[in-house]
Amino acid sequence: MTRMRRVRVTRPARLGFAALVVILLAAVGIFLAVKVLRGAGGYQIGVRFPQAAGVAPGAQVFLNGVTIGGVSKVQILPDTRVELIINIYRDTSIPKTAKFSVQTALTGSPIVAISVPSSASTAEIWPKRILPIEQQPVGTPPLSLEMFMRQSRSLGDRAYAVLAKARPYGKPLMTHLQHARENGAATMENLQSALPTMMSSLQSTVTRAKVNVSHAQTALRDRDQPKLAAIADAFERSAADMEKTTASLNALKRDPRIHANLRDASAQLRAVTNTMAQLSHDMEMISGNPQTKAQLKDAGARLRAVLHKL
Repeated sequence: MTRMRRVRVTRPARLGFAALVVILLAAVGIFLAVKVLRGAGGYQIGVRFPQAAGVAPGAQVFLNGVTIGGVSKVQILPDTRVELIINIYRDTSIPKTAKFSVQTALTGSPIVAISVPSSASTAEIWPKRILPIEQQPVGTPPLSLEMFMRQSRSLGDRAYAVLAKARPYGKPLMTHLQHARENGAATMENLQSALPTMMSSLQSTVTRAKVNVSHAQTALRDRDQPKLAAIADAFERSAADMEKTTASLNALKRDPRIHANLRDASAQLRAVTNTMAQLSHDMEMISGNPQTKAQLKDAGARLRAVLHKL
């Protein structure tokens, strides 16, 4: 019976085997770490840019400042545009209102920034797959000096063309401008001459509005439905008067010479309009008649519009 020969393992072989085991363990650890980092539900999307702007595979991708993925592939399309394939970690949804752009990080390497307005609706999101080129979101590269100079040159060319076309009309335009100034001065004089009449009308409007407020407060306290219907009509008429008066005030207040005359009148009108707007809402809440409720709602809206103009 022959004896088996014992194979002797040399020291270099043992070291090589140990190194191979370490490399395999490290690869498995890196793979598991990436899986944990990405989490479940990760996916890829494609984004097309006019140019790569220095973005390379491995570049980070941020959504409103938070890392959500990385660029896995950069490829030039037949029309010289660039498609970026992005790995999105986990199951992060990207709204269709999001804007994709290339920015330079503090480290100096370009990143892909995705910004979503705080008011954006999340109802529509980008599909969680790589879409055909023409259906992909479109990104914007950073503004380079070359692009800035090109845009500035284009703007200068358009301005020069406009000036060249306008040059023959310079004298007629100045004549029309002078006429407009003269007409504006004459209009202001007419408005100033009509100021006493307008102020009297304003005072009458305020007085009627105060009477309506008093009646409305009584009807609101007593919950008197017939009175509410009558007051709704009165409020609508007052709202119409206030709209006319406000338009006249806005026309006159542009002249600083008559500001002092209008300040007190505007304050009175503002106070009574605010009160009537609040009362309209309160009476609308307790009104049992749909027509009266609609009238009060309309009057309240018109009064709030007048208050905004004032």
